[in-house]
Amino acid sequence: MIENSNDTAPLNNQDIKTLLASYFPDTSHYNEEIIQEQIDAGEILLSPDKILPYLQTVFFEEHLFELQPDLSTRVFFTNLIDDIPDTTKEEGEDIIDDAVTIEYEPGAYLKNNDSFVIAPLNPAIGNARIRACKLVVVRFFMGTIAVELGCTFRSNEMLADNTPALRLDFPTIGRVNRNYRPFRVKVVSGVDAKLTILRPIFDSIQEKTHQINDVSAMGLSFQMLTNERNLEIGDQVSICISVPGINDLELEGVVRHFCKARDKKGALILCGVQFDLENRSLATDIERLAAAIQRLQLREIAEKTAGLSGVRLIK
Repeated sequence: MIENSNDTAPLNNQDIKTLLASYFPDTSHYNEEIIQEQIDAGEILLSPDKILPYLQTVFFEEHLFELQPDLSTRVFFTNLIDDIPDTTKEEGEDIIDDAVTIEYEPGAYLKNNDSFVIAPLNPAIGNARIRACKLVVVRFFMGTIAVELGCTFRSNEMLADNTPALRLDFPTIGRVNRNYRPFRVKVVSGVDAKLTILRPIFDSIQEKTHQINDVSAMGLSFQMLTNERNLEIGDQVSICISVPGINDLELEGVVRHFCKARDKKGALILCGVQFDLENRSLATDIERLAAAIQRLQLREIAEKTAGLSGVRLIK
C-alpha cells in the first residue's frame, strides 16, 4: 500500500488505478505490474515528497502552467505564485516583529503539502469554469518532459498583498511523460536573454526588445505586452537573439502560436516562433545558444535557492 499525498490513509492498487483513470484516462489499460514499475521509476507520483520538488521547480524556474479542468479539450494558462503570510496587525493585537516577514522563505508554503496558489487563468473564462469542475490537471514542461499533476479546486481568494488568486489542493497524483516534445530550455526573468524583431518593422511597438521565455532546437517563445501585438500566425519574421557570453544570432522564422500569460508585472502574450534553419551551421549555433542560456539559468537558480531549506529542484 502507498500513502495518499494529502492524508495518512494508504492507497491500495485499486485506489491508484481509480486515480489514474480519473486524471489520466489514457493509462486505464495499465495492469498492476506496469503501474508498479512506473511508480518505482518515478513516472507515477503519489507521495508529497515526490510531488513537492516538481512544484518547487515550477515556482523557482517560473514555468508556465497549462490547466485542464475536467479533462476538457480547452487548455488555460497561468503561473504558480507565492502565498506570503499576512503580517498586518489588528487592533488590540501584540506588535508583530518585522522578523516575521524577513524569516519567510520564498515558496515556503508549498512545503506544507496542503495547497498551491495560481494566478487568474487566461483566457479569463477559465476562472469561472474552474469553480464548478470536479478535477483539475495542471501541466508544465521541462526540456522534453511534460509533468502532469492531478488536483482539485479549493477556493477563489485575495492574497495578503491584495493579489487575486485561485487556490488548488495539493496534487493527489502526478505522472511524468518523457519525450513529450523537443528539448526546451526555460528562461527565468533574471536571465538577460533578449529578442529583437528585425523584420517586419513596427513603429507602434513600445518595446524594441523582448524577453525570451524558452528556446529549443526548433524554435522559441518570447514575451509581448498585451497592447502591442502586431504579428499574426503564419507571419515570416527575422529576429536577432542577444545572450550574454555569445555573439548575437540572426535567424528567420515563422510565427506559430500565441497564448496569454501573466508574470510579476501583469498580463502579457507569449509568441511562439518556429525557426527556419537553412543549414547545419545555424542548428549548431542554436545548440550553443541553448547551452549558454542554460548556464545562466543554473547560476540564477543557484543564487535564488542558496540558503533555503527543504528546496529540491528537478533536473
